[in-house]
Amino acid sequence: MLNKNNFKDPICTKWKELSKLNFNYYDSITEKKEQANFKVFSNKVVKYLKNKSIVVNAGHFIPNSDDYEDIGRNPTKTWSLGCQLVKSLKEKNINAKISLMLNDIGLTKKSRKIIFKKIQLPKKFKRILKKHGLTEKDVLPCGWNKEVIFTEKKLSNRIEHLIRRNKINKKYEKADNYCISALVMYYLDLIEQKIDTSIFILPKCSWQNFQQSINLFRKLNKSKLDHIAYFETSNCFI
Repeated sequence: MLNKNNFKDPICTKWKELSKLNFNYYDSITEKKEQANFKVFSNKVVKYLKNKSIVVNAGHFIPNSDDYEDIGRNPTKTWSLGCQLVKSLKEKNINAKISLMLNDIGLTKKSRKIIFKKIQLPKKFKRILKKHGLTEKDVLPCGWNKEVIFTEKKLSNRIEHLIRRNKINKKYEKADNYCISALVMYYLDLIEQKIDTSIFILPKCSWQNFQQSINLFRKLNKSKLDHIAYFETSNCFI
């Protein structure tokens, strides 16, 4: 169980309202928002993304600095679905990997420091990989720091660093909250790693930040990166 003393502010109280969506599948290629079960979604992805390099981001969770292996049922479910999808893609000889991003934005500096020392795939997630015939070689690491897990704070700091050094357009400053800037930096990292399609399996309450991040990214970046999202579970901490 997450310890409220390890957070700068109370754990998100808006998730119930934010998770009220009338769709659970978004595709930037068609601009459609649909309602589909996971089997239908998976079949569509496998059918239409041949000859693409794909990364499925799943398992998004808030780390517990008191017990790093304490993973909630919602992140466990999205990670399992992500592994299922990657397995299906690989069986069709599609170049696919899975990736993991931690939601560490709300942690105190002390708690985040503890997490950064422990950062690795949780044992539960390794077991789910193995269950679906995958290994850690099927996990895409962060391109610029080579860590096996992307973390929102490091991603957000990275984009600020690149802006200050004039390495990227200053208009990226419009990513004015940590979650959005972290997602935009993740997309930039995927481009550097020659990825064609980014798939997220996310809690429903993430839609607003996800939508804002891809809208900003597509305005500022000419490189082609398609975005697909499947929304499952209500949040990333239960």
